[in-house]
Amino acid sequence: MASTFTVVRATVIDAVPDAIFGYLADFHEWAKWTPWEDPELEMTRTYSGPPSGPGAEYSWFVAENGATGFMRMVRTNTPHDGEVHIEFRKPTAVVLDLTYELTAQDAQTDVAWTLVGKHSLMTRAAAATGMLDKIAGKQLDQGLEQLKSVVENGV
Repeated sequence: MASTFTVVRATVIDAVPDAIFGYLADFHEWAKWTPWEDPELEMTRTYSGPPSGPGAEYSWFVAENGATGFMRMVRTNTPHDGEVHIEFRKPTAVVLDLTYELTAQDAQTDVAWTLVGKHSLMTRAAAATGMLDKIAGKQLDQGLEQLKSVVENGV
């Protein structure tokens, strides 16, 4: 088995890449659509570095369950693609790299996410049963659907 795992998901959004890109390149916009935030939990968010693009950083703390994490915008290529480094620190340590790609199709955009992480004992077991793709894929699908809703409905 490979030392890393990859999960890929995509959707089509009824908007041009320029209308979508800001939601991906600016962590201040992520609370509107990200699958990794529970709106019912009170989160403390900290932003550092530039407001968006490479070097922008975002960390969070959830008092209710002690969850902490960190993200850094590694690369952006307006309005085509970008890369985000993600570290879920507590309750379980997981390090991931998320890339996104926006491909214009007339007035629509194909949005693809690729999530890559290093295998742990837990992820190897989950991958062997197909649960890793199912669980991580569900989160990526949820994020894409929420991003689609925000962009298309102007929320």
